[in-house]
Amino acid sequence: MPDASTPDSDAVPPATSVTNVSGGVDLNAQRDIVERDKVTHAEQIDTDGGAVIKGDVNVGSGSTFAGRDIVGYTIEQVSALLAQIGSTFQPKPFDGRCPYLGLDAFSEDDADRFFGREKLIDELIARVKESRFVVIAGPSGSGKSSLVRAGLIHALKQGALPASQSDRWLCATLTPSRDPIESLALAMSRMAKSPDAGDYIRVHKTEVDALHKFAESVLSDRSDQRAVIFVDQFEEVFTQVSKEDERTAFLNLLTHAATHENGRVTVLFALRSDFVSNCATYPQLNALLNQQFMQVGAMQPDELVSAIARPALQVRLRIDPDLVAQIVNDMQDEPGVLPLMQFALKDLFDAQQAKGGVIALTLNDYLARGGLRKALERHADAAFAKLSESEQQLARAISVA
Repeated sequence: MPDASTPDSDAVPPATSVTNVSGGVDLNAQRDIVERDKVTHAEQIDTDGGAVIKGDVNVGSGSTFAGRDIVGYTIEQVSALLAQIGSTFQPKPFDGRCPYLGLDAFSEDDADRFFGREKLIDELIARVKESRFVVIAGPSGSGKSSLVRAGLIHALKQGALPASQSDRWLCATLTPSRDPIESLALAMSRMAKSPDAGDYIRVHKTEVDALHKFAESVLSDRSDQRAVIFVDQFEEVFTQVSKEDERTAFLNLLTHAATHENGRVTVLFALRSDFVSNCATYPQLNALLNQQFMQVGAMQPDELVSAIARPALQVRLRIDPDLVAQIVNDMQDEPGVLPLMQFALKDLFDAQQAKGGVIALTLNDYLARGGLRKALERHADAAFAKLSESEQQLARAISVA
């Protein structure tokens, strides 16, 4: 076994010394490549040389620091991106509302705060133009629901497909829960704007063409009008539905409607990636999945900059470039931390608003509040403290079960 200290031909050369921009420490960590100045925050990090670094340090963009990849942008790059972003819209007056959603998924009504997924939205629009069935998969927290609700459906209703007059399409959203037929029936009642409309689905649930027939009854005579049915959290079909006949009936209704010749139903599924294999048990569903499948991954750094900064910039709130750069780095290319990013920014905004005066989102305040994960930890502790003693005991029991 080779000596760990002996360099080989593929080894990354040592970095030159870099000065802490806060006026503190010089770095000379092995396996750092310093290409451009980049600010990141390091706490109790052991370098190859055994040093412990605390505070704000300057390292190279795209470097490896103490065995950890540094991802993201320099402050200068973020500043340039923010200037570019700011030139693409007209800011509106701040109305006192927090521009960040927190842990909630975005809805159609939140489209004015949903940024960073523009490329995926365009791709989804193109897929929906050509296909009547699309599966959108991704890890929990990757933003699948938000992408469809605040991205695709909002865009369709705004006329993203003008030749098909998508602004006139009918859209309905549902989650399967324990009774997927009932969830579908209620969604169809909402689509038809009639409380009794869903009864047709309930009565004819075992007839595979029932959903197709229902859609034809509520759509106009325009051949290009469609009924778009979005099944969010589709994995509930496998985790919450206990009766196989109910699951099969639900799947048959949707897959038949999406494949009926000259049909006008478009079906969208948002599915956690770890449940994709469950679809293989159902041949027609599996065949459709293989035709139109989109995997939602982590946002790229430029997309994260937009998602972090644009909500604040468009209502004339100050957000510092070094804060944006820090959050991009903190997220570390992980697709499932988008709700945590939104929550930390909402936590930071709420804290600044509570102080009164001009609201500014800064790196110092973000670090003082513990960054991404401390925000959620603080929220959980506060929620736990509000529980009664018996409720706290039950919560403890559940957490260790």
